Formats: sequence, structure tokens, C-alpha cells
Amino acid sequence: MGIFGAAKRGLGMLGKIGKKKAVAKAPPKISKHEKFMQQDPFVRKRILDIRESAKKGDVYKGTSVMETPSKERSAASIKKFWGPRAYQLTDPARKSRGKK
Repeated sequence: MGIFGAAKRGLGMLGKIGKKKAVAKAPPKISKHEKFMQQDPFVRKRILDIRESAKKGDVYKGTSVMETPSKERSAASIKKFWGPRAYQLTDPARKSRGKK
């Protein structure tokens, strides 16, 4: 190795001492609303329909709405009629009212 090679090597080592390591930037924070708005319009519509159905208290079996409870017939009796696989989507607001 010649003089120039040694000088190059030495300068290269000195150059690395003062440099800082690259730090990965954190991805930008995306709110729930922005994530929701980035979804397909058909998916958004389906989510909104499910929320409305939960507010009404519809009783489902599989993916189909079987019946909506009314003052004449409760959701419990509807679920009993449609069998063990019948279920009801619940609204978080309704859950808090029921627990006292």
C-alpha cells in the first residue's frame, strides 16, 4: 500500500467518527376517522348499516336480520324462537344503560 492509500484510509476513518447514525422516522399518526375514510365506499356503507342495525337491536342468525324487537316482542324471545345461533349486535350506549 502506498502513501496515498494509507492517507485515504486514515481520512476515511476520521470521516466516520463525526457522523451520526440515521434514525428511522416514526410513521405519521392516522386517526380512526381517517382510517375509516380511506376504506372502500361499499365497506364504509356496510359498517354504517351495521351500526344503525345495532342501535335498533336487530336479531341476527348468520348474516341475516331475522327480526327487530318491538314493545310487543323482546329480543330474548326472538332469539329463543330462532335458535341457539341467533344473536344480537349491541350498541355500546345500550350496554351502559342496562348495567346499573
